Amino acid sequence: MNSVEAIKEVPELIGRYVEGAELKRVVPPIPGSDEPVGSWAYSLDGVLTLVNFLAGDAAEIRITNGLAIDVPYKPEVLEYVNWLNMKQLVFGRLFVTGDLPFMIESGNGLCAIFMQELVYGSGLSYEFPPSIQGLINLFGRLGGQSSRFAGELLERFGGRRFTDNEAGILLNF
Repeated sequence: MNSVEAIKEVPELIGRYVEGAELKRVVPPIPGSDEPVGSWAYSLDGVLTLVNFLAGDAAEIRITNGLAIDVPYKPEVLEYVNWLNMKQLVFGRLFVTGDLPFMIESGNGLCAIFMQELVYGSGLSYEFPPSIQGLINLFGRLGGQSSRFAGELLERFGGRRFTDNEAGILLNF
């Protein structure tokens, strides 16, 4: 089984092996297409997580966790997210998004905070089971980190959690 075939099995594997992953929304691959393009939104420990498959020569899986949205922007938000990236994260990277030039200049506005990790399809193969196990472990560990940091960020800066209906927002990152 090649990497593209392995990618197509990921939603089933997450549902079977990641404890607490609750499937919320599916944007399946185009019917009849051999390309593994699609998105699956899960709730994992209260954090909305989008698994997005991108096709092409370098097929990849993009795992995006929405930690907080409608966070009142302050320079301290960027500083804290940078500190988490440098000192606390083991997997993934945290990002702040919004109209950052405006927010930095004016010192106000709302932003969103998300975590993302990319997994390249060429590294996945059923002929090498540790690659599949590594992907499942990564998904679970990202969920655990996201849940912990989402609580911290919301308590410290305000905002709210992403709702199930906001999975489309995570597609843009």
